[in-house]
Amino acid sequence: SYTIRQARQEDIQGLVGAIRTAVEDGTYVVAESVADLIDHEEVLLRHNEVESRIFFVACVDNDVVGWVHIAHPEMEKLRHTAELTLGVLEEYRGHGFGSHLLQRGLEWANSQGYEKIYNSVPSTNENAVEFLKRHDFHEEARRRDHYKIGEEYVDEVMLATFLDCDARL
Repeated sequence: SYTIRQARQEDIQGLVGAIRTAVEDGTYVVAESVADLIDHEEVLLRHNEVESRIFFVACVDNDVVGWVHIAHPEMEKLRHTAELTLGVLEEYRGHGFGSHLLQRGLEWANSQGYEKIYNSVPSTNENAVEFLKRHDFHEEARRRDHYKIGEEYVDEVMLATFLDCDARL
C-alpha cells in the first residue's frame, strides 16, 4: 500500500534521492534539473513573484518512491500554463503509482486555474512519452537533436494536455 500526499519540507532528501535514482539513465533531463534546483535551494514549495511550485509524493512506509512536480513561472502571458515532471522508482512502476500521481497533480493544477500542462522529455524516454499519451497528453513539437546524452544527439519531445475541455488542441 502507498500514500499520495503533498510533499513536506522533511521529504526533501528522500525526494531528491528518488528523483536522482529514477532519472539516472539520463532520459529525463528536466527532472534532473528539478532535483538539482531543490537540492541547491533546500526548499520544496515556492510561491513568490518569480515562480510557484508544488510537489506531491507517493510514499511506501514513509519512503518517497515517486513524485509529481508542478512549476509555474509567474509571467502574465503564461499564467494559464504549468510544467509537470513526474517519476516513479523503477521497482514501483507498473502498479498505478504514476497514474495516481499524475491525476493528483492535474487535479491540483485544475483547482488553481491552470489550463495547459506541459512536459518535455528526450525521445529516448519512450516509456514516458507513451505514458503521457495514454493520459491525454499530445505531442506538440519536437526539437531535433536538442539534447546530447553521452555521445548521441537526441530529440526533445514536447507534450501537453489541456485541463479546460473548451481549450483548443
